[in-house]
Amino acid sequence: MAKTKPKDTEEIIEGYDDEAFEALLKKRFGDDLLTNLDEAPVASEPGNFVPTPSESLNLALGIGGIARGCVGEIWGPSGTGKTTLVIEIAKQFQRIHGPIGYIDVENILDRNYASNLGLDLSRAKCKFSQEQQTEEVLNVVNFMAEAGLSVIIVDSLAALIPRDNDEEPDATKAKYAGNAKAMSTALPRIISSCRETGASVIFLNQVRNSMNMYGSNDTRPGGKALEFYAGWRLKLAKASPQPPHLADKDSKGNEIGVQIKVKVEKNKFARPNTFANYDIIYGRGIDRIGNIVELLVEKGLVTKGGAWYTYEDQKWQGLEAVKKYFYENQEQAEALAVEVRERFRIK
Repeated sequence: MAKTKPKDTEEIIEGYDDEAFEALLKKRFGDDLLTNLDEAPVASEPGNFVPTPSESLNLALGIGGIARGCVGEIWGPSGTGKTTLVIEIAKQFQRIHGPIGYIDVENILDRNYASNLGLDLSRAKCKFSQEQQTEEVLNVVNFMAEAGLSVIIVDSLAALIPRDNDEEPDATKAKYAGNAKAMSTALPRIISSCRETGASVIFLNQVRNSMNMYGSNDTRPGGKALEFYAGWRLKLAKASPQPPHLADKDSKGNEIGVQIKVKVEKNKFARPNTFANYDIIYGRGIDRIGNIVELLVEKGLVTKGGAWYTYEDQKWQGLEAVKKYFYENQEQAEALAVEVRERFRIK
């Protein structure tokens, strides 16, 4: 037997009237059900994204940086500078939009290193925790997002311990998929909180080997939920081969840094599957000026002819000479970085 439609619904279906339809929606579901998309924020507009220290990564992300009000993931093998990148990003959020949250699940954050990179670790500027239980961490993340912290970092998803495993004294009897279930339940709430307050959440993640016989055997702990709910995902890897300028050693014979290759695997705000490179100088973080110079050469603002590089009426022999000049004239380098963003419509 067919269900009888409410009288007011029948009237709308028989003769649709927009004002009557919206009045009925508000009556039944509340005034906040519909949103005017003309007033919705656009990720590429100033204030809706936060630039990273790497201009090549900002270009690869398509909107000029990390979008606000969503969840993201940074993952990759060990030694690829995941923590360095997220500290540099958190520093930018902190500088532009205020206090951050940092949940150091792995208990390895070096306070001196983070401070050297420019992150303010004072309690007023950084809400720091070393909670490890999955469900509790996700509740804390949601609370911080509801409170409107600018960005919340979880380092890392792979180190979270589900409640069932935390209560099991025998580690060999650990239950599987605890993190995956918790993430599937918590992420919709976290995303809703981020949308309401403009907070961003960044999960760091590690790499595991799957038993897949075809294609890549790299996989990530924590289930599939984050892969679907994330607005953007970055995969980090060491560039191979490493560039010649990083082959030099310091006075003690140690390597001075490493070049990182980033793949934007997912991007809801611009084209995905784009790439960026940047150098990490050990102890100093991402080499922003060096990255700007390499981008200027790549985009043709600094022209290359043989071993010579030219910008307007200035010439240098070798890329390192160009970098040395812009290290000494950083304001000019920053102005040229703005020119690159504007020329390639990244604003």
